[in-house]
Amino acid sequence: MLSGDEAASIPEYKKVTELRPAFFGAFHNLAVALCNTGREEESLQYYEAALRLDGGQAPVHSGYATALAKLGRYAEAEAAALAALRIDPSNARAREQALDYARELQKQQAATAALPAGPLTSFSTTK
Repeated sequence: MLSGDEAASIPEYKKVTELRPAFFGAFHNLAVALCNTGREEESLQYYEAALRLDGGQAPVHSGYATALAKLGRYAEAEAAALAALRIDPSNARAREQALDYARELQKQQAATAALPAGPLTSFSTTK
């Protein structure tokens, strides 16, 4: 990454991705900077571009998993963490991510299953 503030580096990384569209490092660093500054949704397109350029990098899959999890997309996050583990089975971070996201996915599914079937016909409000 460029030295200094991550948020300040984002425009520079974007410029590099435009000037050098095959430069993996710029896409990956931009994705990380966006994710670390609360712009997870925007980071996804740059993680995906980095993966298209070099899908064999476990840290990219792991970072992609982090961004997806921050957005509550645990099934996809778990899959990305597992992809990182397939590339590097000794990757402790990816292993921890896969377990964490699987647990979060189970919680999410349990909460969804607890919702009543059909449309909600009434509700109450409290003041």
